[in-house]
Amino acid sequence: EGDHEGHHGDDERAAHHLHHHRSHTKKQQQQFLVKWRGLPYGDASWETKVDLLETKFHWEGDGEGRGDAYREKNARLIEEYRQREAKARLPRKTVDEARRAFGEHFAPMKEQPGYLKLGSLRDYQLEGLNWMVYNWARGVNGILADEMGLGKTIQCASLVGYLSEVQNLGQPALVVVPLSTVPNWAKEFAKWIPDVNALVYVGNSSSREVIRQFEFPSRSPVPGRQRKFDALITTYEMVLKDAETLSKIKWSALLVDEAHRLKNTEAALYKELSQWKFNSKLLVTGTPLQNNIKELWALLHFLHPERFVSRLAHEAWPSLPPTVPP
Repeated sequence: EGDHEGHHGDDERAAHHLHHHRSHTKKQQQQFLVKWRGLPYGDASWETKVDLLETKFHWEGDGEGRGDAYREKNARLIEEYRQREAKARLPRKTVDEARRAFGEHFAPMKEQPGYLKLGSLRDYQLEGLNWMVYNWARGVNGILADEMGLGKTIQCASLVGYLSEVQNLGQPALVVVPLSTVPNWAKEFAKWIPDVNALVYVGNSSSREVIRQFEFPSRSPVPGRQRKFDALITTYEMVLKDAETLSKIKWSALLVDEAHRLKNTEAALYKELSQWKFNSKLLVTGTPLQNNIKELWALLHFLHPERFVSRLAHEAWPSLPPTVPP
């Protein structure tokens, strides 16, 4: 796993995330694998708890009290890491178990759920969350289509949080987005659902190898859970590059942003994801399809290939079967 013990004493270096821990036999201290802010996962290094809580690694910011702020931030990172590790050892439910229980106790949410920690959902966003949850429970895939700027990312974070924190699913959600939007998705997930271990999977081959080695397997597999993370945020390109690895994971749900890119059944991303198994699919788009039946059929076929088998058989729009149960 490599030692990578070089300390980062530059002022601009700041710890961002802790991935793993180990006991260092020579120093007889516990070490953490540190992902540094602004640097790729491939530059992560092993640092002792003592060093993380001292001022040799300066926390971002200027002026007096920077060292205190640094220690407070890194102490919080250590505590968050330990909470994630403890959470990963708790038993989880399978999708089938959760859906059976859902049918017995379903009631639409009338207030914002407690796992959402930032701000307040608007009425239409809460309604959208209830719609997505109901569809998930019934095994119905759907399209969240709305204009830009109306908070579709927040609604998606709400759904992922529901699956992880309310339904307590052991299978993670896969969130596929354009590369340019990855920082915003990661930021919104961190703000709204901070208890969800949302992992960003991007970078060069060495960085992705670090992620797979230290973040993918659970340290102590328990019933219903084999992965440390609750959600994986990645890009179209990573899906194609690492399809062999990612396709083997049992996903609780697939969410695809800017899903109008799936309107072509011959596209590489369409063909690849169509072969994967998902318990639920949600396509997110703010781009209208201009009443193009062929493109709309492509999205519906991706969501429910067993219902939308042939485009020619469904070109008479009124004969299309319903996609949402009454």
